[in-house]
Amino acid sequence: MKLISLNIWGGEIYQPLVDFLEKYRLGTDIFCFQEMFKNEGGVRNANSEKIATFSNIKNILPDFNGYFEDYVAPGNYNKEGLAIFVKKNIETKDNGEIFIYNPPNIGLSNDDPASLWRNLQYIKCGFGGKEFLIANMHGLFDFATRSHKSDIPERIEQSRRAKAFLDKHNCPKILCGDFNLWPDTESLKILEKGMVNLIKKFDIYSTRSEFFKHENRFADYVLASKDIKVNNFQVLPETVSDHLSLCLDFDVD
Repeated sequence: MKLISLNIWGGEIYQPLVDFLEKYRLGTDIFCFQEMFKNEGGVRNANSEKIATFSNIKNILPDFNGYFEDYVAPGNYNKEGLAIFVKKNIETKDNGEIFIYNPPNIGLSNDDPASLWRNLQYIKCGFGGKEFLIANMHGLFDFATRSHKSDIPERIEQSRRAKAFLDKHNCPKILCGDFNLWPDTESLKILEKGMVNLIKKFDIYSTRSEFFKHENRFADYVLASKDIKVNNFQVLPETVSDHLSLCLDFDVD
């Protein structure tokens, strides 16, 4: 099986993203996206250019079942969140979300990161007589402390909640997404317990594209439980976001 995880940057680079999905959809079984908009009404960016939304992606991936969970403050028009697309020949046994961060400042502008909820989206799949869990996460981007991707209590708690959920599922599992964590944080170590960090194992030095102008190149991760057989793992070269896409080829033991 193949899984691709990508923060799509709200679909800002629209046509290259469409071309990317057309290229990889036949050989991919599961897509996990972060920074996805649910809005059905043709969202456009500041330059009035079309951006990708959940409904657009559904049309591009007709052989997939799509699932969306939003994480922004209640009442947000654009419904930004997470999306998982799974090939229709793979059984969906369960899907949903859990909240891993509940902001204290409900009612602030949706442009303020401190007003954003954070969730973990999951789907339990059945294929070839085996069950496995896929979890999709977009970690806290920032907080009032301007901590960026370092440890703060909110991120520690976020990781603890996510790990507690994963530990409840006694099956092979994969956690992927834009964690917004530095590689040496305690927040990441919590998530790594009992899992294999494929970014570290495969010596990946950057998950950011040319559109990201800062020095530290880490944000995105794929963690796999030890009963996931990893056949290959790589960062794909196409520039379709300010993040690069992560591609995992795997089997379930």
